[in-house]
Amino acid sequence: MKKITIILILAVLFSGCNDDFLDRTPLSEISPENSFNTAADLELYTNSFYNDLSGVGGIIENDNLSDNVLFNGVPREQTGDRLIPAEAGSSGWSWGDLRKINIFFENYERSSDEDAKKEYSGVAYFFRALFYYNKLKRFGDVPWYDTVIGTGDTDLLLKPRDSRGFITQKIIEDLDKAIENLNTDRSSDRVNRWTALALKSRVCLFEGTFRKYHGGQGADELLNLAQLAAKRVIDESPYNIYSTGNSNTDYRDLFASNDAIENEIILTRRYSLDLDVINSINYYFTSPTQSDVGLTKSIVDTYLLDSGLPFTSQSGYETFNFLEESQNRDPRMYQTIRTPEYTRIGGNSSVLPDFSASISGY
Repeated sequence: MKKITIILILAVLFSGCNDDFLDRTPLSEISPENSFNTAADLELYTNSFYNDLSGVGGIIENDNLSDNVLFNGVPREQTGDRLIPAEAGSSGWSWGDLRKINIFFENYERSSDEDAKKEYSGVAYFFRALFYYNKLKRFGDVPWYDTVIGTGDTDLLLKPRDSRGFITQKIIEDLDKAIENLNTDRSSDRVNRWTALALKSRVCLFEGTFRKYHGGQGADELLNLAQLAAKRVIDESPYNIYSTGNSNTDYRDLFASNDAIENEIILTRRYSLDLDVINSINYYFTSPTQSDVGLTKSIVDTYLLDSGLPFTSQSGYETFNFLEESQNRDPRMYQTIRTPEYTRIGGNSSVLPDFSASISGY
């Protein structure tokens, strides 16, 4: 018995010195070692990227720093105040979404499924481009990171910002990879090749226009890339302009539909009362308790006349009263703001603009 006991103790001691035995990945925890192996793993991980899309407030949350929306109170960015990076939630200087994407890039090659690697790396390239596009619009120069930063990577954490020209170049490179890798299936709640082309057109239009009017080289080149990307969506994609032949309601119905109209919408966030996934946009525009928002006259003035001429080409347009400025306009204006004879969907009587729900009247 003593010999057997000694042998067992020695066996335990020797096994305890075996690094391969001790350094094992916990089977009950998700880690890079037991993830990123199958197509299902890659799909599940990249599904989390879709949470980074625009939030439930839509135009209100995403357009509140432009001159399109008027608030009862001036945002800090417009008063000249500066937000320190520690206030990540309000300043926009947040990098958690990027880290999540770069973790994917550091691990997805573990999979042996070549088709899945191609497809879901395309998804990751798209979302990294989208992440940096949002940073470019808000900050201009920002640091470019394409690796996962650890707590000891002080040199990376303290690196200076890269130029907006460099950031734009990297965004376009990521989108070109996404365009090459993504499938062409039409699905409005999943990114595909057409989604990436549409974003490339938007990025190049934004930055090209910025350089054209604020100085900087390469404006014409970027605007040409925007045109080429948009042309491919028009010529090659399965999307087209939604139309039932009724120009007085089609534009409204595209945005008011309970279900996404798949033949025009390229990327959307789906909402469902059954799943308790809802948005608050109607609350912003119709609730007297939220009377701190309205569209500005400058955005309303951009709607053309029904002749195709600019509204601002008319003499004295600045002082037109509401009825006058509502005459002979692009039908889309009447489907965007309340104008004379406006009725809500399902209603029978006309409804006037409500200053208790909109501080500008629009």
